[in-house]
Order: sequence, then C-alpha cells, then structure tokens
Amino acid sequence: MCKKRALPFLIIITMLLSFFPFMVAGAETDDGTKENFSEVIWDFDDGTTQGFDVNADSPVKNVTLSNDNNSLKIEGLSASNDISEGNYWANLRISADGWKKTQDILGAETLTMDVIAAAPATVSIAAVPQSPASMWANPRRAVIVRESDFTQQSDGTYKALLTINTDDAPNFNAIAEDADDSKMISIILFIGTKDADVIYLDNITVNGARKMIDNPGTHDPLGAPTIKPPIAGDSSVHLEWNGVEGAKGFNVYSTTTSGSYSTAMWKE
Repeated sequence: MCKKRALPFLIIITMLLSFFPFMVAGAETDDGTKENFSEVIWDFDDGTTQGFDVNADSPVKNVTLSNDNNSLKIEGLSASNDISEGNYWANLRISADGWKKTQDILGAETLTMDVIAAAPATVSIAAVPQSPASMWANPRRAVIVRESDFTQQSDGTYKALLTINTDDAPNFNAIAEDADDSKMISIILFIGTKDADVIYLDNITVNGARKMIDNPGTHDPLGAPTIKPPIAGDSSVHLEWNGVEGAKGFNVYSTTTSGSYSTAMWKE
C-alpha cells in the first residue's frame, strides 16, 4: 500500500518541478523604487468639453461651458464669486459626468490645471475626484490663485498654474492610495472668481510617483508537462494532456485498476 500511495505523490512532485521555471519566469519583483509620472487627463484638444457640464447640484446655474481654442471656456462666473478657502459651497459646480472614460491615478500626489483669463484675476477651485467606490468626501479647502500668479502669454491672455494636493481634497487622497479602486471616473470642481466673468481651464493633470515593477519576463505558452518514469509503485503511469488553448493548470488522477481513474486528487 505504501508503494502505491507513493506513485501519485511522485507524479505530482515531478510535474510541479517541470513547471517551476515557468513560475519563476513570471514572477514580479518590487524593489521599492518609485518613478515620477505626470498624465494629462483633460486637454480639450478634441474640440469638445470632454464630458464637463454644470453639475446638477450647482447653486449657480446660469453658466455656459464650451470649447474655445482647445480649452474649456466657463462663462457667467460673475454670480460665483466666493474666493475663500472654506465657503466653496456657494460657488459654481461643474463635473465631468459625461466623460465616459477612466484614469488610473494610483500614486498621484497633485492635481494641476492651467487657469487662463483675459486679465489677471483671483480664482478659487476645490475638487472632488470620483471613483466607483469613492464618490464623495468634502474638500478640505479650496485652492486659490491670485493676480500675482498670472503670467501674460504670447496671445495676450494671462495664465496661472493651480495645484491641488491630496490634503486639499481627501477624496483625491482616498483614490490615489487605493490599489483596488484607483480608477478616476469623474471629477467635480467648485469654481469662484473675483473680477472675472470668463475663465478657461486647460491641461488638467495628475502628478505623482508609482512603485516600479521589475520586468516580469516572458515565457512560452503553457505546454504538456514532462513526465519521468516512476521509481516506486506498480510501474503504471497514465497521464493525458488535452491541449486546450489558454489552459493554465492540470489535474492528477490516481488508480489501482487499469483503465479506471478516480476523481482528481490534485489540481493545479
């Protein structure tokens, strides 16, 4: 009995050893090194608003969004004029609910955007990035760019870079730190201005650092295992490999009767 029980065990060990190089070649290693990244999510270069519109819950409604010279034009902001850090609730809300795309923001640390105006102005923006599992957390504060932050461009307009970090926007932090829910599906922006009825947004970008994964290597498609003659048992080995495309494992059966096989005693 002991010898017959040894046969399936030896088959299992032999088959596992034959697959060992495959498993090693496919292993991923992580040395903890991070690589900086910067990904533009909304650039408006397609001539559309890329899903942005006035949010249904916005307290300010009489605002028009359009694409103007490949940037997002927001017109009617004279009614949205709170520029404090905390009272962003009174301002216009826009959201990218019509975007219909996703962006992986795992490891993101800042959200930046170009704010463009006909003249230097004060602009306040708070943000709520959204994912399937993290739809809402109140912004901790609005971020403000002031007149002194604007630089004149070659076309005569003025541009400032506004930067929101994960401390400013807790929902941004929640998504950027969740490896299982790091896909941003939309964003809500609260926008207030002083001395500007019209502004333009462009190049809404996430920036951060992600862990670098070593090259996992390549391997040949899974093939039939290599079976060696038994060195114990009744010297009878029966193994059939059905070459099914995409197969990722195998079953091992044991028997003491020729032509009759048990249910699988080992599955890989």
